[in-house]
Amino acid sequence: MGTGTERKRVVDPTDPRGLVPPSQLWAGSADGFETVALEVRVCQGPQGHVWSAHDFHSDQERQRARQWSGGGARQIAHGLLVEALRREAYASLLVGLSADRDLLSRHQAASPEEQALLEQKLSQGVREILNNLCDKVGPAIAREVFLMMGSQLPSPKK
Repeated sequence: MGTGTERKRVVDPTDPRGLVPPSQLWAGSADGFETVALEVRVCQGPQGHVWSAHDFHSDQERQRARQWSGGGARQIAHGLLVEALRREAYASLLVGLSADRDLLSRHQAASPEEQALLEQKLSQGVREILNNLCDKVGPAIAREVFLMMGSQLPSPKK
């Protein structure tokens, strides 16, 4: 019987070896892996529009990320994107289960080839959702990033 403190092994789908750091979900350094903790905030407005923001959980996390190549910008973007994909796949599977209650049991009982087809179908649905979202909010996100980065530049001298 577990103590409730065991860490779940979560497979990073982008890692072809299927390796997962032993301390993946915990901040700090262990066994050659370095992890930073981020805080993500999600806000829903009265009309259902959603906004999000993220930051380091602490200054110690910020300092650890700064030691990574490029200050950790790409690693953090990749990690957040993979987590967003995982979350969308989860939500999509929940929707799929509402229409087909046997989907999980069929997946578990299927051959590896049949499992791969079901997984590909879920993946394709996630891809379509994300493509539509990128088309819808991509230009506004690009504008926001230009404004954010531009505001960090010193004012031009006149």
